[in-house]
Parts: sequence; structure tokens; C-alpha cells
Amino acid sequence: MTLPRSITHLICSARSSGQKPKNVLGGWGFYGDAPFFALIADGRLYFKSAPCNVQEFLSGGLDQWV
Repeated sequence: MTLPRSITHLICSARSSGQKPKNVLGGWGFYGDAPFFALIADGRLYFKSAPCNVQEFLSGGLDQWV
């Protein structure tokens, strides 16, 4: 399967900055020194949020990753 250029760019950029993107759940999961923090699925990028910042994500019009 050929990935869109934008996703390939994100994966390469993450790798060059020390992150560890992995093919998971039919998409790409992003890991750093901390646990899983982002996911690309169905061509969309999702960031993990926490109770302390979820309202910022929602007020910015971003979908929740449940």
C-alpha cells in the first residue's frame, strides 16, 4: 500500500526527531519517550489529550479520539 505524501512526511519527520512511529491498528501510532501520543487513521491525525487540555482540543474544533 502506498501512503499519501503528507503521511509519509509526518512519519519521516517523527523518526528524524527521535519519535517512534509504528504501523498499528490499520494506521500509524506515534511513540516517544512517553507512551502513545498520536495516531494517524483513515488519513486523519489524532492527538491524545488529557483532562487538563481536552477543552482546548474541543474548542479548536478537533474530534475526540475515543
